[in-house]
Amino acid sequence: MAGLRPGHLLFGKVQAGRRNGRRSLAYDRGIKARLYARHGIREFWVIDADTRVTFVHTGPSGETWSSIVERGPQEVLTTPAAPGFSIRLADLA
Repeated sequence: MAGLRPGHLLFGKVQAGRRNGRRSLAYDRGIKARLYARHGIREFWVIDADTRVTFVHTGPSGETWSSIVERGPQEVLTTPAAPGFSIRLADLA
């Protein structure tokens, strides 16, 4: 992926079904977030597919993040990992 800076991570994942989705969301916001922080990933997004709320994690330190910001589906999401990229989850079908 041209243009990505070292230490950033982009990925996609869709979890079907409310039960599996809730379990996956808890895993992503807990264990996976700690693992990514420990390995110095600079920015990590967790998206709740049901509500289209995005939890943007930045500033990894040990196994924690200096900032976790909740963004609603109407807000524009951007990342320094992909200059020029922006998305509003509310715009997705």
